[in-house]
Amino acid sequence: MQKRITISRTTVALLLAGTALGIVVSAGALLVSPELHGIWDDFRCYNCHGNIHGAVKLEDVPFNAYVLLTGDVPEAQYITVNDIFPYREREHAAVPIPDFLSQYGVQEFAAVNLVSSDGGFVLLQREYITDKSLLMPYLESIRFADENQHVSTWLKGISKIVVIGSEKPLIVDGTRYSIGELLIEDTHVVVTERGRAMYRRPGTEMAYLGEYSHLVEGKLVEDLVQGSYSRLIVRNRDGDTYDIPAATAGGAVIAMVRGVPTLVFPDTTRRDWVSDVIEIRSE
Repeated sequence: MQKRITISRTTVALLLAGTALGIVVSAGALLVSPELHGIWDDFRCYNCHGNIHGAVKLEDVPFNAYVLLTGDVPEAQYITVNDIFPYREREHAAVPIPDFLSQYGVQEFAAVNLVSSDGGFVLLQREYITDKSLLMPYLESIRFADENQHVSTWLKGISKIVVIGSEKPLIVDGTRYSIGELLIEDTHVVVTERGRAMYRRPGTEMAYLGEYSHLVEGKLVEDLVQGSYSRLIVRNRDGDTYDIPAATAGGAVIAMVRGVPTLVFPDTTRRDWVSDVIEIRSE
């Protein structure tokens, strides 16, 4: 038999009043704190929250959300928030962007593009990225904050970090690009490696069918080549040359796959792609 728990209006009012009182007490503490007295204009959230602006430091929170690191990096990969901020190993739950990138093999770069899950993005040039450019925990993801930057750049809910490299190893119709700069904006997603799966659970007669596929995000080749073409001549780092008809190249994207620039065709599998591309020429 279930018991019904009744919460009276008086109880609710007391709970709300207690919450409000806690907020007032916290605000009052700011005004009377010896550390902050007389320096209100220089006050930073760090004084109370230990570098965790807009977040709560909870030691046992499982930060299992993922952030995609891509662009001009040794390996494009999904990184758990807990790997970015190992709470039990760091005094403060924040990491400067240069330190974060260095941890994943990026020493030199020209810019970083931060992309949020709701479609926002912030592009930061290298000269403006310092040890004050911090990544911090935020709900189930991360956020950016920098006391040297205007708060309008303090992006929340970051789901992707695109690194734009200093070198531009890819040539398309005579113009040099880095993979990172191609992934800043106006990207395109293609569906690849479609398949069908069938499963019959033991003890049943009905077979269940499902379809699966893989999404690859990159830059449309058609946005980079000069005018119309009948074929693409593609060369990879090993010196191999591929002659690709326009009908096959339609809808293809240049993407970062397993750490190298790759020409990916829609509705194909990996064996059809051209890996480690260094030059594309239209004819």
